[in-house]
Amino acid sequence: MPVAIFSVACIACREESEATDNERLPVEVWALKHTGLNPMHRQYQQKGFGTPAGRRER
Repeated sequence: MPVAIFSVACIACREESEATDNERLPVEVWALKHTGLNPMHRQYQQKGFGTPAGRRER
């Protein structure tokens, strides 16, 4: 079961990265590539992070 789910959305165009379990690097690489292809798209909103719904911390 994932400990964290990572995903971001570009604020300029609302395009979203794929969500990943326990691994933020693919999301960071997606954001860097998106900015490289769209130089004015430099701000991102976190879409998923932390403990998935329904899971309790121990």
